[in-house]
Amino acid sequence: MILERVSKNRIEELEIEVFELKALVKELLSEISFLKQENVELKEEVKSLKNKLLLTSKNSSKPPSSDVFVKQTKALRKKGMNKVGGQQGHIGTTLNMVECPDYVEVHEVDKCVYCETNLLNSEVFDIERRQVFDLPRMCLEVTEYNAEIKICCTCGKMNKGIFSDSVLAFMYNFDIPFDNNQAERDIRIMKLKQKISGSFRTKIGVDYFCRIRGFISTAKKHGQNILKQIFLALENKDYVPKFIL
Repeated sequence: MILERVSKNRIEELEIEVFELKALVKELLSEISFLKQENVELKEEVKSLKNKLLLTSKNSSKPPSSDVFVKQTKALRKKGMNKVGGQQGHIGTTLNMVECPDYVEVHEVDKCVYCETNLLNSEVFDIERRQVFDLPRMCLEVTEYNAEIKICCTCGKMNKGIFSDSVLAFMYNFDIPFDNNQAERDIRIMKLKQKISGSFRTKIGVDYFCRIRGFISTAKKHGQNILKQIFLALENKDYVPKFIL
């Protein structure tokens, strides 16, 4: 009787354990199914994002200004057979020593490095020369303008000289540029075009743009009416500066 009772209790415990394991397995299967579904959705999202990154103005309706430029770090030049550095037979150039340097610094020998004998009063046997070439340090130049003040001997009124407003002349005379960098002004339109459109689609488009900008810039520098010269150019009457004729 005791053995039957023990066996019955053990069976009941095992049945409870099996029931709990079935519940755990069901819960795990449900979680696995959810993770599979989430995995599929994430793959679709990654695929969609990758496709968006591959879209440019060349393969979609996106504007060129939205293109993302990736800096190319790999050199386009093919590796040659020669070693790095100056090649054999190459004639190098360097700065030669000058006879009259601007400054001379003397490094005296005060004692012997071998026996520490005092050499301050010894005669100089020879001099070893070395020269260092440095650019002079830039400094600000300050210009002071003085306006005279005089008293009129007739009416006794005070008169003062008028300071020149040449610094702000570009605000009143539009023919005067607001900076003194001609090269910067010439390439500003090209950089503006690159900033807005991103790049040119074809090589011929670059050539046309440069020719048109060169024509407008040349006509403007020679004081010509831009619109008038463009209309004349469309009639095959291109503007040519006088010094070329």
